[in-house]
Amino acid sequence: MNKVAQAGQSTVEYMLMLFVILSLVMLVFRNPLLAELFDGDDPQSLFSQIKNSIQFSYRHTYSSRLREQYPPSYQVITHPSYYNEEINDTRFFGPAEAYPGGIP
Repeated sequence: MNKVAQAGQSTVEYMLMLFVILSLVMLVFRNPLLAELFDGDDPQSLFSQIKNSIQFSYRHTYSSRLREQYPPSYQVITHPSYYNEEINDTRFFGPAEAYPGGIP
């Protein structure tokens, strides 16, 4: 075969490959099962639960499946970041004994 007959073959092949890839992408993203999985409004969807877990653990410094409460209350001493209800104590540490010389 001569070169003149093959002049646009690679362009046509790339266009067909692009068409196939776009068709597969559209097939995946228009799939109702995947749309349900990615639905951000549904609190039971997988990605909504992951988002809530990441938000809560970032704000409260411990992992939990609880949902962040808005607006947050900064006036409560039993805030989950500060107070651990399981051990009835703060999450922070302090000295085991008082410092000598009456320093608190």
